[in-house]
Amino acid sequence: MKVCSKCNKLKKKSMEDIISYLSKFREETPTWLENYLHGGQITFQDIMSSRVAFYPGYFQRGNCDGTLIKVGNKSQSVHSFLYVDYKIGRKELEEQIAKPDSFRGYHPIGRIEWRESDLLPSGQNHILMPLRHTDETPFCFSTIWERDEEQDNTWGAEHFIVTFLFAEGLEAYSRLFIKEYSKAPWLFLLNERYKGDVFGRDIQRSDDYPSFVIFQEKANKWARYEKVKDVHPVFGEFRCRRDLYKCMKYKFKVWIDGNYYYENEEYEREIDLSEEEYDTIKNLVKEYDGDLSLGLMPILETGSSELYQKFYRAIFPEVFLEMFSRDEMFEPEPGDENKSWDVDDFDYLMETYGCGYNFDDVYIVSIPDEIYETKKKHKRNKKDYEIQGIVIDKYGEETITINLSLYDDELERIKAIINSGDYIDLRDVVEEEFPELYETIDSQLRDAAYELYERDYMESIAESDGDESGDIELTGEEYSCPIPDEWK
Repeated sequence: MKVCSKCNKLKKKSMEDIISYLSKFREETPTWLENYLHGGQITFQDIMSSRVAFYPGYFQRGNCDGTLIKVGNKSQSVHSFLYVDYKIGRKELEEQIAKPDSFRGYHPIGRIEWRESDLLPSGQNHILMPLRHTDETPFCFSTIWERDEEQDNTWGAEHFIVTFLFAEGLEAYSRLFIKEYSKAPWLFLLNERYKGDVFGRDIQRSDDYPSFVIFQEKANKWARYEKVKDVHPVFGEFRCRRDLYKCMKYKFKVWIDGNYYYENEEYEREIDLSEEEYDTIKNLVKEYDGDLSLGLMPILETGSSELYQKFYRAIFPEVFLEMFSRDEMFEPEPGDENKSWDVDDFDYLMETYGCGYNFDDVYIVSIPDEIYETKKKHKRNKKDYEIQGIVIDKYGEETITINLSLYDDELERIKAIINSGDYIDLRDVVEEEFPELYETIDSQLRDAAYELYERDYMESIAESDGDESGDIELTGEEYSCPIPDEWK
């Protein structure tokens, strides 16, 4: 949803279907497929070297579900499809493929039969094995398809390949993607046949995540996957709803100091981290004894040079470009006059002008709440603080003392909030995340203001021989709580 600035009413965003969304990630026809069309040979390693769409358990209620091929091929986001199931034998599968409408608008131009040694050249695993619950002889073959002449590019890719493997889906995934080729499918369709989180657990352990997963309505969703917004579901066999989910990279908020003359900037940066790297960051934050209000970069700089460089390369070019663009005294080298710059020019700008700029202290990479909460639970030391408040009456300002008790991590969080925006009053800083602390500060200010105004009132009565009367009413503008300098 978004707000219409003119009428201040909610308007629905237009929705697109999964095919049009995935077409933004179009894949060029793989070289190995092009070579095959000109008489070359294909190895199974070739097929696994490019994007693969994977569908375990595709045979449902007597039919082969073509949803994955329809989505991947029509969007031209993937050219290779791996279908795995043990509930359909070779004879019935051949009959299904031979139906006139099985791949409507396409005709077969090639076929490859695979041996186990082709699928697993390392020889360390076995995949074409007899299964206990069937007498079917295991098999694997690929068919190559070409678009009919009467169809154009809007129908789908000119060529694609489908590999059918007789095996159990989870075993096939483990042996092919995890153990043999150390990669993840680019696109994955998971139906409700696979209960629980069996695939999710294996994928998490391998630390290779499919870029996109189409989850059937009742299938278990995996951690790190988020439903793609404003995209219509696709309806497969028997009108079952399937939604597109995207693997989410870890997000980090970056705050850039406005330096008095400009607005502060804040943006989100996605960084591709392994689970191990993310856990390392958690541990570094948990053990860090310094000031958390300075964000993540000082922690990484002292704890992991590799992670520091990874974040630096992902974040600093945009920071540098933002600050560089603000330099009103910039003197360009010959040839650089009137040029506009973007992050792709970072290396050149650093090499040419970087020695005159040091922006290390003008940006903060916020510690994600999840990691910050881990730090909070790790260490809880409470201290008493005295800070200054201000009450204003007709004679001027009067300073009062406000007494607070804070845990170390609460103070660190408050400092981080202070550094993330233009705050003047401490109550504005703590109001949302620390409502009890807000009330503590506000009540002490209010009581002090009443006491001062009551004293003024009594003095005014004495001066007027008791002729004045009335109740004391405060609006809240009579008192404030400036942010302590040492917390900035």
